[in-house]
Amino acid sequence: MSQKLAKVGLERFVGPIEHSLLDALNSAWDNGMSRNGCNLKIIFQKVSGYDHLSRPCTSDDYMWFWGAEFEVGAGKLMLLFPWSQDWDKKDGSQMDRSIGIYTKGDVDDDALSTVLVQIIRVLEKPSR
Repeated sequence: MSQKLAKVGLERFVGPIEHSLLDALNSAWDNGMSRNGCNLKIIFQKVSGYDHLSRPCTSDDYMWFWGAEFEVGAGKLMLLFPWSQDWDKKDGSQMDRSIGIYTKGDVDDDALSTVLVQIIRVLEKPSR
């Protein structure tokens, strides 16, 4: 199931969080834009608090396509972006699973929402 939220752990982070912006975030990611580490780094540098990209692995041994970490107030946000290899698009999406939203430390919900909105915007309009 492509956009199903996987309830899996990420070391040192709390989540996944079922946020009200998750559907919009999934839609923006699933828009078919060509993605690789170089493109994503350029895109995410436009978002406040961007720190780095990584290739995280969750408690179910799933190696995510990319993880993007952001400083959010006194805490951190890690967004896990899935592979898009559901070629049959069983639920209308090519995504293997939903994006994972994880936090560490003190992350205020308003600040988290602000960063997520910025990410959605740059994914929807990724002009370099």
